Formats: sequence, structure tokens, C-alpha cells
Amino acid sequence: MAGPDLSRRSRALEVRDGVLWVGVENAAWAAQLSFLRTELLQRLQAEGATVKAVQFRLARVQTRGDDATVTPALPPARAQDRALAEAHATPIGDPDLANAWRSLMIAGLRRSRTAAAAHNGNSEGA
Repeated sequence: MAGPDLSRRSRALEVRDGVLWVGVENAAWAAQLSFLRTELLQRLQAEGATVKAVQFRLARVQTRGDDATVTPALPPARAQDRALAEAHATPIGDPDLANAWRSLMIAGLRRSRTAAAAHNGNSEGA
């Protein structure tokens, strides 16, 4: 489905709750792919994929010859990150604002784990 140029700059990271998360090497590619989101989703569904949405996020794409691997820019959210974010978002009455706060809080926790791991010499972001 993806052409060679796109394949060198992006990779599927995960499917979570029906959303396909695609890692892209920079914001310009994320913006360009967002214009193709509907077409990508239709093509995936036509091929039998059970995804309901496609989202893009920055990730390190490392190319070796014809193969590319993606390393997520941040470690995955932990259950305790999600629980803490949920506890802080629950009192917010506006659902869109609560979702934005939840997402921002989880990203901040993931970033702080990455920074702490780098400071301690641990490359896994534990």
C-alpha cells in the first residue's frame, strides 16, 4: 500500500482501540499524510483491516538498506500513567477538554520517563 518514499519515512506502530498509529519521521510528513488519511483508511478497510481511524505521531525511522524500523519517540504509556491522567481529567466537565488534558498529561509523563532514563543511562525509558 505504501510507496517506497513513504515506506522509508513511516511505519505502522500499533493498533489500539481500533486506531492505527503510524510513526513518521517528521512533522512535515505527518501533515502530508494527514491529507491522505481518508484514502488510507478506505484502502485499509478494503483490504480487510478492522481499523476505524488512522493517526500519525513522530517516531525515529531508521533505514537499513531496503528495510526500515521505527523506534517510538517516547516509551508507551504505563497503566499508572493512564490512571493518574484519568484521575486528574475526571473532574473536567467538558469531554473534549478532559480528553486533551488526559492526552497532554500522559505525554508529559512519558517524556519525563524518557528524560529520567537518559539521565540515568537507561535507553529503554523505564
